[in-house]
Amino acid sequence: MLKVLFVNSRYPPEGRAGPAFSVQHLAEQLVREGDGAEVICRSAGGEAITERLNGVVVHRLPTAWGAEAFDAALRGLMAQSDAQVMHGNILQGFDPAQLGRLGKEAGMRLVHTLREYRFLCDLGTLFDFRRGTNCERICDTCDRARPLVREYIACLDAVVGISRFVLDRHLREGLFAEVARREVIANAFVIEREGSCAAPPHAGQTGRLNLGFLGRVSVEKGLGVLFAEAGRLGDEVGLEVLVAGEVPPDLPAPLARSVPKIKAQFLGFVERAELMRRIDVLVAPSIWHDPLTRVCMEAGRTVGR
Repeated sequence: MLKVLFVNSRYPPEGRAGPAFSVQHLAEQLVREGDGAEVICRSAGGEAITERLNGVVVHRLPTAWGAEAFDAALRGLMAQSDAQVMHGNILQGFDPAQLGRLGKEAGMRLVHTLREYRFLCDLGTLFDFRRGTNCERICDTCDRARPLVREYIACLDAVVGISRFVLDRHLREGLFAEVARREVIANAFVIEREGSCAAPPHAGQTGRLNLGFLGRVSVEKGLGVLFAEAGRLGDEVGLEVLVAGEVPPDLPAPLARSVPKIKAQFLGFVERAELMRRIDVLVAPSIWHDPLTRVCMEAGRTVGR
């Protein structure tokens, strides 16, 4: 039996971003196929928790812990794990170099999946929020962390990009060239037809067109573009924008300026099917180099080209 130890910054239900759901899908699929899966993640709670969710053993380590307590807990979990493979994902809240050393000490094979750009950019986005543009070069501040990243990479047996672009972007900066196996494997996602966009129920009946946005409420996700176009067309077509995603306490200024010009509802986090039942079109207007736009799969149909 194969057993994989997944390491990711968050895991559902606490982690509700695309990467956390992708890791959950992989872990639970392993269990369904008769293999084993274990997860180490960070948690906003005050105590360490180990629980079993759908057959997956999940260890949640508090972000509030000091370095000494966290290091001791992580070492203990890695040493006692009987996994043959450690699978790194979003490593925010972890020391990559330490993970690499502990994985090798435990005799594991190490695989890392690139789901963002955190090895190149402190924010993980390669996006300049001041200018509203993608970064074409690595800034000096982000470059200083490269030695720790290289120590982790030296421990890897394989690296996976969820798209060709995200893998090639790292290779272009000289990362992962020494890793023997480099692959492109897109995220897996089970499409549930119920609640999908396959049969828009609203526009023909009400005369209104409801546009939906699903994801992080942030500038690089292109909400500003969507709001600007909605403001330009709203009066002509009776248009409303429904935004599903956790809203930050302070809405980014470029988005806040656009909101009064359109009819919009900020729903907070809602289940995907709930949003789909209320909209006619799901829009994915990202302006950053999105490694793989999972929302297009979550729509339940082909979106764009």
